[in-house]
Amino acid sequence: MIDEFKQWKSGTGKLCNITEVINRIKNLTPVDIHIGSDSKITKSNVTFATAICLLDPGNGGIYFIHEIKNPIKKSFYNLQVRLFQEVNMSIAIAKEIENKTGQSVLIHIDANQQLIHKSAKYAKNLANYVVSMGFKYILKPGSWASANVADRYTK
Repeated sequence: MIDEFKQWKSGTGKLCNITEVINRIKNLTPVDIHIGSDSKITKSNVTFATAICLLDPGNGGIYFIHEIKNPIKKSFYNLQVRLFQEVNMSIAIAKEIENKTGQSVLIHIDANQQLIHKSAKYAKNLANYVVSMGFKYILKPGSWASANVADRYTK
């Protein structure tokens, strides 16, 4: 799955690859690493965006984004399928970063625990999945890497 993550761009729009992102993480050590994904369906495509957000305590932060557009599949109309795909994408890149840097990653899940939201019925399963893969997580409304950063690139 990591081959899908070849092309990235910085928050300033500069194109880069995952190796450059990982080198940036190594140069910023210690840094807090937050990863979140989001998706959006249009008439003919589904856009997925994954954000790697690097927070350097006391010195601000930077982010990198990966976008992919796929032809719409019937299964992507299902919110559960899209949410699990988002989490799969976040986990795949988090594993790569942890393996190459030795630093821990916090996964931001684009699901809300509040029952008034459609994603609430999937929040616990998504969280359990992230934990089973060895990561810590945060759900909405605190999951800013998915809800605020990645979300900007799916619109």
